[in-house]
Amino acid sequence: MNFRRIVNIDFRRCAIGLWKSRFFILLLMAVGMAAGILAAVFVVPKDNEYTATASIYCVAYGSYADSANGMEAMRTYSEIIKSRRVAEHAAMLIADPDITDVDVFNQIEVDPLVVQGATYVYNTNSSILTMHATCEKEHYAVSIVNAVADAFVQEVNTISDTEAIQVLDYAYDGELTYNAMLSCFLAVLAGTVAGMILGCLIILALVIFTDRVISVDDAGLYGKLKVIGIIPEFEPSRRA
Repeated sequence: MNFRRIVNIDFRRCAIGLWKSRFFILLLMAVGMAAGILAAVFVVPKDNEYTATASIYCVAYGSYADSANGMEAMRTYSEIIKSRRVAEHAAMLIADPDITDVDVFNQIEVDPLVVQGATYVYNTNSSILTMHATCEKEHYAVSIVNAVADAFVQEVNTISDTEAIQVLDYAYDGELTYNAMLSCFLAVLAGTVAGMILGCLIILALVIFTDRVISVDDAGLYGKLKVIGIIPEFEPSRRA
């Protein structure tokens, strides 16, 4: 007859197996921690990132037609915020040799007035346009986003021959949006936890799928065979 061992999960036996193999688990945790440290040193970016935010708006003045024209101008030309022309103009306003038009172009982002998806087009109908600059130095992010706001207002008002577009809020400080130290810590923690989980899974797999006969139920294949007796194993007594 061909009897196959039934896989049975004994939580007590698993706990004992984990405790007995604790040094192996600690070893894998150390290996995972070392991998996390290497990732923190060579992979995770080391510089914090700050994001500064400024906003522009369409002034409602004069007739309804004038206000509508100003709103349409802002909507039409909103995409030129992310353009070389505005970037060059903003870099000239900043007048800092460490900030080039390429830096401005790469670091500026804008909240779109129109969001287009695969099956929908969503128009915010807002008279306020918000832009963001993300940089490793907080004062650079503030300088860039404020300069871009001024440059965009000047460019659009010149193109549309109107003064309806104005800066609503300038940025005065930046928000920490990427914490390098926290990211390094999380990388090390993730490596350590991954090592611990891997070690526990290996030990549990060895305990659950072992072919060793440990209990009477193992010997009888959980009711498939009759056990007529067992031979206990005694430790030899110590005599004085």
